[in-house]
Amino acid sequence: MTFSEKMIHLRKINGYTQSQFAEMTGVSRQTVYKWESGQAYPDIKKAAIILKLYSLTLDQLINDSVDIDSEGYAVRNNAPKETKEKPKGFFKKLFGRK
Repeated sequence: MTFSEKMIHLRKINGYTQSQFAEMTGVSRQTVYKWESGQAYPDIKKAAIILKLYSLTLDQLINDSVDIDSEGYAVRNNAPKETKEKPKGFFKKLFGRK
């Protein structure tokens, strides 16, 4: 799964519109469109916001050999589907804290 595919998938499974996600990350909707269409990548400060928002590591977000499942977990696409990498904020998500 490519970076742009992950951006679309993560936004949709979390129920955000491009405009909502843009506001959360401090960019314009057009910038989110560029990230999702593969025309641009976020700078390091925006990437840090995205990683925190989705409880992912940088490797999980940018590595094409890592997919994101329907629950937002990172799954290495060369590993068995049962092998899920739990994101750093797993317990926060589990107990509903943000």
